[in-house]
Amino acid sequence: MAEEKSKRRAIITPPACAMFVYVWEPRESMNEGQPAQYSISLLFKKTEDISALRRAAKAAAVEKFGDKARGLKDPFRDVDELETPVPGYKGGVFITAKSKTRPGIVDADLQAITDPMDFYPGCICRASVTAWPFDKKGSKGVTFLLNNIQKVKDGTRLDGKKSAEEEFDAIGDGDDDNDPLA
Repeated sequence: MAEEKSKRRAIITPPACAMFVYVWEPRESMNEGQPAQYSISLLFKKTEDISALRRAAKAAAVEKFGDKARGLKDPFRDVDELETPVPGYKGGVFITAKSKTRPGIVDADLQAITDPMDFYPGCICRASVTAWPFDKKGSKGVTFLLNNIQKVKDGTRLDGKKSAEEEFDAIGDGDDDNDPLA
């Protein structure tokens, strides 16, 4: 087993659009009896080179299932199958990475991000993930474990949420003439 785990290495993904971001609080499992997990979906443009992720997924499948590595649940999904299209990602793919523990999140300068308003659905990030085979309750395939995340840059928020600074206009210096309640 120790030898099996030593073959699996973390991979840093290419830049991706963060979607379905559950990295601040774990998301309750849809499967009864399963623990809550942290997770994130990473959307890759069709022009992005994700060959290292594909190789890692294939290697994990062959390592676990050998010659029976065909017909397994694929961790790569078509972005075009999402209910709400994401501009700029037509023809792309996405993966979901999960963890039982909260991932570390840093910015482009490696400074810790602690405010959920600074890491959100729509920002551009990279993630450290590990391909991991599974065989649970008749479902077999490969998934990705989430290690850590690096925000590369801001992007268009997919959740529509605004910061307080964006939501309000300045009222003034407290002068009664500008007081909306006076």
